[in-house]
Amino acid sequence: YNIKRKDEIGTGSVTDILKGEASLPAGQLIRVDNTTADNEFLALVKKYAPNNTINFGGIGKMGMVYNPYVNSGKTKLSGLDFDAATRFDLKEWGVLRLRLEGNYTLNYQTFSEADNAYTKDQSGTYDFGMKLRVKARAAWKKGAWDNGMTLNYLNGYSTNSIGSPTYCVTNKVADENMAACQRVKPRHTLDYNLTYTGIKNTRLSLYVNNILDEDQPINWRGGWDGAAPQLRTIGFSAAYTF
Repeated sequence: YNIKRKDEIGTGSVTDILKGEASLPAGQLIRVDNTTADNEFLALVKKYAPNNTINFGGIGKMGMVYNPYVNSGKTKLSGLDFDAATRFDLKEWGVLRLRLEGNYTLNYQTFSEADNAYTKDQSGTYDFGMKLRVKARAAWKKGAWDNGMTLNYLNGYSTNSIGSPTYCVTNKVADENMAACQRVKPRHTLDYNLTYTGIKNTRLSLYVNNILDEDQPINWRGGWDGAAPQLRTIGFSAAYTF
């Protein structure tokens, strides 16, 4: 697929707004005069680091940003979807079903109003996330029993982004932690499910997600993902058809 969208409605990104701050209409971004506090802080810095030459350049902290909805957004997205399935009749041993499906993102770019150009490819970065998503499933059915295993795989991605292209270096992460900081490792889980339909009008199901109890990969920048904690979960359901 190769998708190009335009006239998207949304607010501008903070990175884009700050990049084009000089060209913003008056009053859209207001900074607070922080000169007194800055000077006090720099005087304290001089006390402990006499050779310091870093300062705030007279730029005050952000006080207010008016970021209205506009319909000038643009997005370019390209990639590959794949899906393959087959089955084998094992005679008295039942039926074996195999399936592989997933998506690989080739390119993802958004439009920068400040630069009047598309950004670099964001796929595989902190802004977009992983490039590859795969599910591989094997299921075996014999009589009233049907069970299967599913391998879920998400490949790793960089913690750098458009707004922070050298995130770990900029944040002075220690050398021994640099490798862990720079990339989020691949995420993979193995799930199991079992269904029994040997009782008239009844369907019994058991599932175990993340059967190997794999931990979440470390995300140095984003922290622990509470929305997808990747815990081992066990469930049971029963359905009766009247």
